[in-house]
Amino acid sequence: MLPPDQRSLADARAIARLLLTKAARRTRRDNFYATNLYLWLRGYERGWGEILALPQVNDDYAVLAGFNALWARLTPILPPRIQILRVGVTLG
Repeated sequence: MLPPDQRSLADARAIARLLLTKAARRTRRDNFYATNLYLWLRGYERGWGEILALPQVNDDYAVLAGFNALWARLTPILPPRIQILRVGVTLG
């Protein structure tokens, strides 16, 4: 859940990047690899999500490159001035 003063799209992107970097570091620490990246956003009235297949990765750069690709696909379909309540990222 995002704080009320951080519900803009830019803030949601920054928080999602932080969460994803932390997940990638845990994945690497535990010697796991990810082949899928899932990003979801939740507004007041509905949610949006996308999945991206990745090569077998566990480094920050590859995961963040995948995130940037997903973000570029997802943001054009969002309503203008959207307020994001929740953001989530999952590595699979």
